[in-house]
Amino acid sequence: MWASSTWFVNPANPIFFGAWPGEDTVVAYQSISGDTHLISAMGAAVLELLQVGPLSAEAIFKDLFPDEEPVDSAITTLRNNFLLHFEQLGLIEKFVS
Repeated sequence: MWASSTWFVNPANPIFFGAWPGEDTVVAYQSISGDTHLISAMGAAVLELLQVGPLSAEAIFKDLFPDEEPVDSAITTLRNNFLLHFEQLGLIEKFVS
């Protein structure tokens, strides 16, 4: 089910990140829209992967946790807690094949 959907950062609206030592959050700035978002470091890692190119939820999990076997509950959590939220914020777009 997840392999048929991929998410990506629109190259026309790149995201720039700002982080400070000792902080658990990252500022994500969209250059075209001018929107800023305060996100977790894990969220920033997801966005950085999607800025390189489109990925499925399973591929993102494998990139973030290469030594772990992706299980449905972990993929669902990634999808619900990050991908769908970022899509609603306009940070990423979804492509369904």
